[in-house]
Amino acid sequence: MKTFRRYFPKLNTLYDKLFLNYLAIIILNLIYRFKFIQPYHISIFGFFVSISSAIFFMLDYFILAIILFQFVLVLDLVDGKISKINKSSTMLGIIVDSYFDLLIVVMNSYALLFSSLTDTLSIYLINIFLVLNYAEAWMDKQMIQVYYFLKKKKKISINLIDKLIIRYTNYFKKFELKGIFFSYHERYFLIFVLGVYFNQINTFLLATIIIMIVTFHLKIIFEITIIKNSIINNDINYLGFRDKN
Repeated sequence: MKTFRRYFPKLNTLYDKLFLNYLAIIILNLIYRFKFIQPYHISIFGFFVSISSAIFFMLDYFILAIILFQFVLVLDLVDGKISKINKSSTMLGIIVDSYFDLLIVVMNSYALLFSSLTDTLSIYLINIFLVLNYAEAWMDKQMIQVYYFLKKKKKISINLIDKLIIRYTNYFKKFELKGIFFSYHERYFLIFVLGVYFNQINTFLLATIIIMIVTFHLKIIFEITIIKNSIINNDINYLGFRDKN
């Protein structure tokens, strides 16, 4: 079985490395030879699977909903890998993938709301989670501007905090892990798996929001340091905004 290692990010979150990537590799081995399968086909299929997961969340068929939602996350990894393997990336595929990524999370979040969460607190928590989730996606794009800004600088200095962050991230690089673990798939796991399974969605939502606020700010600091270090060493392989799925 092919591992398709070079098509995956060099640094992964813990949940991706231990679970989602392995499932994606299995699916890739099943479909990569079929050249007629385009990345946007997988994105569209994943979207319809996500509609099913949302329906099952609303109907309180939680185990089935959890399995389907995790399958959607795996498909989201697969479509990007197929585009790289078959060199079949298109503008339509990029737009479809981005659009469906947004709809999938919003749709399943509100499906949870309509299913089990009827109080005012739940409405606030779901909406705060969604705002923070996409605020981080927006900030990821802004890091590109930071990169080009710093690249024009004649001299970039590394301070003591930068050195500590570099030492910290280098330690996790040895295990092919990102320094900030709480990424999209991990927060989805907390809410859409653990929160649902233990029937403590509000608790896991609140915990996720608190951790997101902390890691959101840490990630900005870490990304700037990594960008500075990468420019100094003329190495863009580990830049966070370039190391996407």
